[in-house]
Amino acid sequence: MPQAAMPHVYLTIAMIAIAFIGVYSMSLVVNYVNVKCEEAELNVIASDLSARLSRVYMIANLTPSNEVFIYEEVKLPKEVNQKPYEITLEYNEENGLWYVVAYLSVRNLTQGKAPVANLTRLQVTPVDLPGNVIFALPLKSNIGKPVVWAWKKEGETTAGLGYLEVS
Repeated sequence: MPQAAMPHVYLTIAMIAIAFIGVYSMSLVVNYVNVKCEEAELNVIASDLSARLSRVYMIANLTPSNEVFIYEEVKLPKEVNQKPYEITLEYNEENGLWYVVAYLSVRNLTQGKAPVANLTRLQVTPVDLPGNVIFALPLKSNIGKPVVWAWKKEGETTAGLGYLEVS
């Protein structure tokens, strides 16, 4: 009698193992799809900020005045897939381009990146800005009113990220 029951035990263990492998495989697929969706959304955010940063930089740079400060308020989602994120500016030495990089605060390997066109100077060190704009790098997604800004001072134009100080 015990010899007849052994194949049933082996088959039951094999079926349970196959079920666990299936569940584990599905969780890997779901996690992969979530990461790809987060990367896509971060790429959209980085591309949008890149275009806006380039635009305010060009406007300030083409202004005939020697000194001008402009900013544009940016509507950003507070979270990506219910996770906070941060935005920073990086310079690539190989190709000489600036990039807007958006990455998840909890998993900074998941990121979106977009080159900033027509820019020669971006502000990556803290600076006191005119008006009620506060310099911020990295720019956190949960900050109230994020902005992109450009400052032409003595003929030299600089751009960066920040937020509006609410009084």
